Amino acid sequence: MTMKRNFAIVLIILVTFSGCQILKPQPDEDMFAAAASMKRLSASVESSARYKDIPADLKDYDLLVKATENNPRLLNGFENYLLKAIIINKHSIVLMCDLKGERALIEDTGCTGEVDVLHWQNNTPKPCDFTIDVSVVCVN
Repeated sequence: MTMKRNFAIVLIILVTFSGCQILKPQPDEDMFAAAASMKRLSASVESSARYKDIPADLKDYDLLVKATENNPRLLNGFENYLLKAIIINKHSIVLMCDLKGERALIEDTGCTGEVDVLHWQNNTPKPCDFTIDVSVVCVN
């Protein structure tokens, strides 16, 4: 009886600790969730760039606020990151970097159906600078 009891206790402990690891969000999962949010945000910025009268010099935080004025919740979830945004020839690029602005994590135009660049997956960290050429990526 003692052997069965000890086995049951060990099994419960293993399941408990394994369950904690399974339920704990993994960094990849967090980044893929951020990429999904980024896609919605970049689509909003692209729409504003294309169809609203946005001043050409508006960028970064000011551009993001202007582009999301109808749905400011699009900026939720990015509090621990630095966001940059620019408009080039009526197209936009949104870049998400680490909070210190040292490493690019996700970069997206709003003109494509997929997130354009997942910098965080690259083994060599990229600086927090725009890399997408909208004249190549955005065809119209």
